[in-house]
Amino acid sequence: MIGLRRGIVRLYDHETEWELEAQNTISRLRALLGSVIKDIQHVGSTSIRSIKAKPIIDIALAVDDFNEILAREATLRDHGFYYRPGSQSMIPHQLLFACGSYYDGSGDLQTHFIHVV
Repeated sequence: MIGLRRGIVRLYDHETEWELEAQNTISRLRALLGSVIKDIQHVGSTSIRSIKAKPIIDIALAVDDFNEILAREATLRDHGFYYRPGSQSMIPHQLLFACGSYYDGSGDLQTHFIHVV
């Protein structure tokens, strides 16, 4: 299972699906952003096999210049990565993108957070 309804917190035993989904997401981002990415890693609780976690995939994506990412915002959105500019005030020095049906308006699930640092 991947994703939770916005506003819900529930922990689950680790699932192999989380690592597979993280690797798939990393591959998709590499295809979209190419050399703009300096490093990209699956992070957060779903990356730790020995603990329970919320089934929301966190990816940390390192870049040299946020403007290179912001210039690709429309492309990222077209591929399901939605920029969350209001989040910047809560988390300084990073951009946040999110995935899930909550963001495209078709439902209420949050599935991924992409932390651009």
